[in-house]
Amino acid sequence: MEQFTNVNSEIVERTFQRSFDQLQDVFDLTNEFAITHAINDKVRYVLDLAVEEFFTNMVKYNPRGRSALLVRMVLEQKEVIVHLVDPDSAAFDVTKERSVDLQKSLDERKPGGLGVFLVQKLVENLHYSHHDRISTISFRLPLE
Repeated sequence: MEQFTNVNSEIVERTFQRSFDQLQDVFDLTNEFAITHAINDKVRYVLDLAVEEFFTNMVKYNPRGRSALLVRMVLEQKEVIVHLVDPDSAAFDVTKERSVDLQKSLDERKPGGLGVFLVQKLVENLHYSHHDRISTISFRLPLE
């Protein structure tokens, strides 16, 4: 079941099926929100990158989850607050520090982990909670 709040309001949320095929629809939502609220390109880039990284991880590491994923964005004062909710998942704390050796070449690196590491550096107030198989990732992006 898809839930959608008018993008012209300060709060928008929508559920997406647990599929990589939904990424374009996720981007359509974030882009429409950014355009509607005149969010600059720098913030818009980080918004898209972070939402894509977390949404992709929710799909990749839990493809058999029974429920759709929720993306909620709130424009509050001078920042965007984003929540991604997986209502059927094991715990995976995206706030834990990732050890990534940026000095190694791509051939020497173990695949994975770089996306979360990068998003951790770009967003503010990254939070994670997990209770009763419900995972929630939240972060803030200042508009300035």
